[in-house]
Amino acid sequence: MQLIKQQLFKNSSFAGKYLQGDKNILRFYDYNLTMEKERAEELSHLNFQREKVADAMKEFHEKFFPCNEAFYQINRLRENNAVTVVGGQQAGLFTGPMYTIHKIISIITEAKRLENILHQPVIPIFWIAGEDHDIDEINHTYVQHSSEIHKVRIPEKNNIKTPASERKIDPEKAIAAVTEGLRHLQETKYTKWLKESLLSDVEENLTYTSWCAKILYRLFKGTGLVIMDAHDPAVRRIESNFFLEMTEKNNSIRKAFTTQSADFNSLGFGEPVEVDEDNAHLFLHDNHQRFLLQSKDGIWKEKTSNRVWQEAEFKEKVASGEYKLSNNVITRPVMQDLLLPVHTFIAGAGELAYWGVLKPVFHLFGHKMPIVRPRHSVTLLSRKSEKTLKQYDLSVEDVLNGEARKKREQTIAKVKSQNNNSIFYQIQKDIIERFEEIPAAQADSNSYLQLHEHYKKKLTVMLEDYEQSIDKKIKELEGVHLNRLSSLEAEIFPNAQKQERQISILSYLNTGGPDTVSRLLNKVAEEESGTPAHFVSYL
Repeated sequence: MQLIKQQLFKNSSFAGKYLQGDKNILRFYDYNLTMEKERAEELSHLNFQREKVADAMKEFHEKFFPCNEAFYQINRLRENNAVTVVGGQQAGLFTGPMYTIHKIISIITEAKRLENILHQPVIPIFWIAGEDHDIDEINHTYVQHSSEIHKVRIPEKNNIKTPASERKIDPEKAIAAVTEGLRHLQETKYTKWLKESLLSDVEENLTYTSWCAKILYRLFKGTGLVIMDAHDPAVRRIESNFFLEMTEKNNSIRKAFTTQSADFNSLGFGEPVEVDEDNAHLFLHDNHQRFLLQSKDGIWKEKTSNRVWQEAEFKEKVASGEYKLSNNVITRPVMQDLLLPVHTFIAGAGELAYWGVLKPVFHLFGHKMPIVRPRHSVTLLSRKSEKTLKQYDLSVEDVLNGEARKKREQTIAKVKSQNNNSIFYQIQKDIIERFEEIPAAQADSNSYLQLHEHYKKKLTVMLEDYEQSIDKKIKELEGVHLNRLSSLEAEIFPNAQKQERQISILSYLNTGGPDTVSRLLNKVAEEESGTPAHFVSYL
């Protein structure tokens, strides 16, 4: 496996300016990327429920991620000077798009780099957003082979708001999804292993979260990665007092968020999270469903129904444990920081932007924001695609900018121009006209005329056959080019999106085997310098 390191963001983008230290952007964050020791010092003055969190993590890992290296890291978290590098993602089918894998790799490599700098335990933690309830965002993925991209989906109705960690997957539907996904991939020496490993996960109580965790175990066991379910009941019990605090400070949370959002937007950075002044940024869990809450003028209400509570009544139900809550994108980062000693948060480009409106919300709870570091991104290239890039003098960036599509369109236009029936028609017309000048065509004898017409017809048929043969050969030759370019585009820019935002890691496990991810991790670790980068990986 060969790795080529490239610039991650354009300098003119928000993330690009962030990496360059743009003062107008950095003022929305508490730390820049070089302040590793300052953040570690800040964390040394904060208290965390380390034992309870570690116990909850241990229980989860015993069920879904029984890795000795992970247990070792969990025990290290109990140490008072231990800090963490954290990132998270939804529990997508088969782990979802490949950016989930890339984020985890970024978490692991950054934790190792920081530990060498800080000389204290740095634990890599990936949390699965088990509280998320939008099934249409997690019940599908895409696999790619040659020029074909196929959507694999577990059919379910999105009429209930059940969290991913509570939504059980019908075993028959799970098996069907595995079969469907692999059916669209080329048979390789690893296909049998891949199918058997996925089918071995299927059980009666399988959920999107547990399936995601099981697959991640196979991909990252031995690396020291620690997994968290954000909706783990044991974790929720630890968070209960923090949720109560979030209800008590809700007016301040909403005001801090809306004010910071307005400031952020006024500088031309947009509105990364929709502003609704009544949004409480909390969800109520009731009867295995999740409902967004609103708060205004001492009244709490469920946004999509008529349920209403006086503020004192609602807080009392939260304090007693009768009401269970979960976070949205605004309060989740703060909850994460109250629960864990987060030194660095590994973010996607979208997360980097919306964290820019959270600084005063963190401060309400006596915490500064952790360092926010963009994750690495990766484009995986098969040998076939590597060869095609060289053959057509293209780069990955060219494909992302539509150059492969342009070459395909040029090829099609070339075929059409070469396959011009009017040219053959004119040639045939000219030949026939000259053919009529032969003396036999002008003879009075029927035998001469019959002979002339016979060969005239043969000549016409021969020309038509020639035309059809030429057409066929042109299409065959140019079809090879079309297929190569279509396959290249399907791998690098599937459905007009970056590879990591569409394609499942299954496609590459099928061709590269069970150590594909660990080999990629090791290569990225060798290149880790602390600067987020894009890597092109030649498999």
